[in-house]
Amino acid sequence: MESLNSYGVPKAEFIEDIKAAAPTPEAAEKLYREKTELMSKYRMLETHFLEKQQNFKRSRPSVAENLNAIKKLEAMADKGDVKTNFQLADSLYSTATINSESTVCLWLGANIMVEYPFSEAKTLLTENLAALDKQIDDISKNLIFLRDQIITTEVTLSRIVNHLIQLNKKK
Repeated sequence: MESLNSYGVPKAEFIEDIKAAAPTPEAAEKLYREKTELMSKYRMLETHFLEKQQNFKRSRPSVAENLNAIKKLEAMADKGDVKTNFQLADSLYSTATINSESTVCLWLGANIMVEYPFSEAKTLLTENLAALDKQIDDISKNLIFLRDQIITTEVTLSRIVNHLIQLNKKK
């Protein structure tokens, strides 16, 4: 029974006795094709996980910045209306007055904006940040597991090639 990790990635089998697993050149070539196919699947999964990890890492700073902005707005809410400068373009700024409200609007995606009280917005963004951190950590663990499987498969492939060379020399 092949074991799987949390993302369903199969554990690579290390073949102790190549001679017993592939006694003929045909069997060795078949085993080589199987391991090569498995290696390409591992490489594809590695690419997929790396892209996913990069996407999560790219989105994390904006969630953290939004959480910090909400905390600042909440702290400023007691002081009344606040005047501030905000950037319109690279070198173009405008002055704005921020009303002392106790709510903030968040883009949830798919063109949906929802108004939340500060406490709910902070809770939502804190949970999102924790979920992002957990997903980044899970993917990192899966990448480590996947790299171990790639190394095991590479070693097995090289041992199969060496065994195949020895079998062909005997002919």
